[in-house]
Amino acid sequence: ASLMFKMMCLESRGDKKLVEDFLELVVTIYNDPSFARSELTVRLEQAFLMGTRSDNPKLRNQFAEIFDRSIGRSLYTRLTYVIGGQSWEYLGGQCWLQQALDILFGVVIKSRVLSLSSDGLQTKPIQRVGVTFGEKKDASAVAAPPELTTFLTKHREFLAQINQLSTNDVILPLKQLQHLDTTVTHRLWTDLFPLYWSATTTKEKQELTKILIPLLAKEYHNKQMDARPNVIQALLEGISRCTPAIRLPPHLVKYLGKKFCAWHIATNLLQNSVPDGKPSDLGGAKDEEKLRNSTLDALAELYVTLGEDDMFYGLWRRRCLYSETNAAISYEQNGMWQQAQIMYENAVNKARTGALQFTESEYSLWEDHWITCTQKLQSWDILTDLAKHENNTELLLESNWRMSDWTTDREAMEQLVYSITEAPTPRRRTHVPLLQVFQQFVELTEANQIYQSLANTTALNLETKSQDLKSTLQTWRERLPNTWDDINVWSDLVAWRQHIFSAINKTYLPLIHQLPSVTPGAGGSNSNSFAYRGYHETAWIINRFAHVARKHQLSE
Repeated sequence: ASLMFKMMCLESRGDKKLVEDFLELVVTIYNDPSFARSELTVRLEQAFLMGTRSDNPKLRNQFAEIFDRSIGRSLYTRLTYVIGGQSWEYLGGQCWLQQALDILFGVVIKSRVLSLSSDGLQTKPIQRVGVTFGEKKDASAVAAPPELTTFLTKHREFLAQINQLSTNDVILPLKQLQHLDTTVTHRLWTDLFPLYWSATTTKEKQELTKILIPLLAKEYHNKQMDARPNVIQALLEGISRCTPAIRLPPHLVKYLGKKFCAWHIATNLLQNSVPDGKPSDLGGAKDEEKLRNSTLDALAELYVTLGEDDMFYGLWRRRCLYSETNAAISYEQNGMWQQAQIMYENAVNKARTGALQFTESEYSLWEDHWITCTQKLQSWDILTDLAKHENNTELLLESNWRMSDWTTDREAMEQLVYSITEAPTPRRRTHVPLLQVFQQFVELTEANQIYQSLANTTALNLETKSQDLKSTLQTWRERLPNTWDDINVWSDLVAWRQHIFSAINKTYLPLIHQLPSVTPGAGGSNSNSFAYRGYHETAWIINRFAHVARKHQLSE
């Protein structure tokens, strides 16, 4: 057994012939009744799974037949085995649903002749071609070209042959196709799993749900995190199509949706699991209310991550207990940040008096969105004091760099390129923050070039160096956010560029007095204007920021 286990490393060496010889030996061992349920077959389980994903169809089918013989024929038995009985960790890096479907195909009656469903598309019989509806004359009396007659004859033969197809004639090609393309596997699983689920009893559904949740939480799924499509996407989509709905822990669904790029599937699952109305309307037990709040929290977080602001606001307007929250959200949704800030403050003050019960989630909403409103209003000094009082290092970092308090600020940036692959497709508003960060990266590179230029600037080459910076600064004037973009995007850009312009001023201004004197009347008033380039750019960007702030109704 130890020798056989070590021989599995042959696969990594790329010798296809040796691997196939090894797998044929494994097939022989599993087909030998004397080794049935022995220690050898138990220790060769990984080698067996290796054979089920072989590129050789003949070998792969032999392993599939052994798998099929070893499991009971009932649907519940096979679903239990696929979901909870078999550990798929060894195949965690591949789409192991291919092996699962091979097992589940075994419950289908393969000898049954295929027939059209009752709601299928029906067309005019081929014998009636050329005869208009309601016409009484015989179809044989209608003259037809010989080519058409030959075509119709062959087509009738084809239809007659199709009518004799059995289930096995479709399943066998599908089993081979799904091993060639994971997209086919994904489609098969999402179409068939709801059918299998609907064929189980209520008690069986309850038992299957209990083992389905641990399967979704298995750590080995992380190996498929970057695959598209991946196993978790197929599992969640299959679950979302089941009737009645399968109830899963909401935070598990949220985690899987974010981790495995199943954003919209997870959102749909959570939306369908939330009952209508407010907690006071439901009259359910505390556990039901707790589950509802947990589901709404997870759904709200997905909406925020996806940039679906209107869906987030709509969720909270139906969910909130305080009228002040409803009003604040309405103000915020319409960009009236000062009024929204006041309403959030009123809600917090009302809650502290104990006049009305509130939930932890709603209180967190007040705190977080009050900070958001304060950011929109550019009150960074207030946020700095709050961050120090609350020991909120993240908020302190965000506030201090705008206040030029570099002594207490250390910025770290990482894994932003990788986050592009985690964002949902198609491209939506959730990608806007990523684009903004990459603009900052570009300007950080350009700022490095500016600092290098400033380090080599002297009174003798001041004019030349200033002209070198002109193209970069002109590019900065042209590379601006849209006027309708969030005001914080503009605030970040203005604050960042002001630091660069300040550095230009600190370098250029002391050199002005060392420049050669200019004779009066020779245009000396404008000859040294390049030395004040930092001031010119500062004034221009502040005017532009003020223009956008007025567009956002933030004139104060």
